[in-house]
Amino acid sequence: MAKIHQEWSWLPSRIFIDSSYTATSGRCSGIERVVVSLQHQLSLIAQQYNDCSQSNSQTSAPIDSNRTELIPVISVDGSFIALGEKQKKRLDGPAQMRANLLAFMPITYDKVSSLLCSLIPLKLLRTWLRPEAGHLGIFKLPHNIYNRIARKSLALSGGKAEPQQGDLLILPDAYWGKTTVWKAAAKARKQGAKVAIVLYDLIPLTHPEFVGERRHKNFKLYLRNVLRHADIVMTISDTVRQQVVDLLDQYSDPTSSPPLVRAFILGAEFNQRSGFIRAEIESLFTPTIDSNPYLMVATFDPRKNHPFLLDAFDRLWAKGSSEKLCFIGRVGSLCDDLMDRIDKHPEKNKKLFVFHDIQDGELQHCYRYSKGVISPSIVEGFGLPIIESLWHNKRTLVSDTPIHREVGGQLCEYFSLAEEDSLVTLLQSSHKTSQQTEKNIGPYEIPTWSDSAKSFMESCLMLFEKPVSSSSRKAA
Repeated sequence: MAKIHQEWSWLPSRIFIDSSYTATSGRCSGIERVVVSLQHQLSLIAQQYNDCSQSNSQTSAPIDSNRTELIPVISVDGSFIALGEKQKKRLDGPAQMRANLLAFMPITYDKVSSLLCSLIPLKLLRTWLRPEAGHLGIFKLPHNIYNRIARKSLALSGGKAEPQQGDLLILPDAYWGKTTVWKAAAKARKQGAKVAIVLYDLIPLTHPEFVGERRHKNFKLYLRNVLRHADIVMTISDTVRQQVVDLLDQYSDPTSSPPLVRAFILGAEFNQRSGFIRAEIESLFTPTIDSNPYLMVATFDPRKNHPFLLDAFDRLWAKGSSEKLCFIGRVGSLCDDLMDRIDKHPEKNKKLFVFHDIQDGELQHCYRYSKGVISPSIVEGFGLPIIESLWHNKRTLVSDTPIHREVGGQLCEYFSLAEEDSLVTLLQSSHKTSQQTEKNIGPYEIPTWSDSAKSFMESCLMLFEKPVSSSSRKAA
């Protein structure tokens, strides 16, 4: 605890952290894991800081006693609402519905919709009535209404959170579809609060072929809002930081000074995550690691490059290999052909496995007992599964891209996306077992989420002038 206080002799009296999207997303993909982990670790930092401040005041230490409060919030109609435990429970329903619609619906609906889809075997009908986890089918509008009512009830019950002078407002969530947050951020900034916004990547801008023209245009508006409302933009890699710096003149508001742009590290450990693990996952990922599958953790999206990995394993299986492959991730956009290929694959549920609705505890189990983790993506903002794989001491094979080199350092094995057999050769070669990999070898140290939160706060504190303590004034 003393270490926290020695590093930061002063923290803002209130730190607001928003989860407008994550609170009802029902997902545990990359952005959600960052939001939840940052919130958890910053609350620990605030608690340790307060405990140390109290200790110093009791021992008459030459540092003024100061307390800080972490306040989780969401934005509703252009204002922030504080999220206590009671408020979070009101959002559980929309979150569970979004996470897995079929599990949320009554069993009668499950039986009727299943029967109907078997009698009328149309793919579109199944997509509407029995969508994959993370999707809503024909229930998108009812879910939006349900979500809206839940959020409105929070606003009507009071609990408005209004960041003021001396406060820090952190916006780490997915805001390309949450436009009301910008009005709330502008209001907070007008009242004197400092605003830190996390920017994950510029892929919709730099690689529009992966997102479509509509998202490409929407992202330009999103980027302008980020640069307009932020005092500091926190990117998740130095590669993305440099890309943002290069675009400041083009996208910043010409009537105001551009924000600071800094990078912070992402963490990896799953210490705070637990939960029920399904029998099929336990039977697939057993303590006998050598017979377990390789793992790919990513949303099914063109830039994630699932077909490249499946092609590699098809060549292995054609040679009689017994290696297994497991995909974990929700179904994204522009991937219908890939999903059809997987559904019709002769090795499905034999050597090829897919889970779309994985939970945190199950994901941890899969990492822990996987034979290795593979990331063949074409472009990333960071590549969180790489760090998570290294944290679990797994063999980590990744496509040879600049961002993967930045994240993985010397601890990963790299393959070329331009050479079809590059990955196959690696898979056939001898490799490290999980027991042979060390966490902190060479110049690269695998960060924890505690490291990530400290790195984040160190940059945010640059926005504030450090108050002069009474003891310092007396000395002067």
